[in-house]
Amino acid sequence: MADFATFYARAEPWIAAAAVGEYGHPDTTGELLHALSPLHALDRLAAPLLVVHGAQDTNVPLHEARAGHRGGHPPWAGPAITSSSRTKATRSGGSATGSAT
Repeated sequence: MADFATFYARAEPWIAAAAVGEYGHPDTTGELLHALSPLHALDRLAAPLLVVHGAQDTNVPLHEARAGHRGGHPPWAGPAITSSSRTKATRSGGSATGSAT
């Protein structure tokens, strides 16, 4: 999870309910959950971070991985790799980030 607030807001209700016993309830421990959410500490990363998340993951919504990438996009990480950038790179003969090889 990148952010507990968005996890609880967007996860399937039964998954969010099951997570309360593990992580706390957003209404009663919201400040703690905010402090523990990795999304709010990405600016402190000192090394590249590889984020891998299955598109069919039923426990943590895919938007959590995407939020982590967008939210803490350090300058050394390069542009986000999306299906459209892969298509453009393939057409131009470059890599997925769009630079020529």
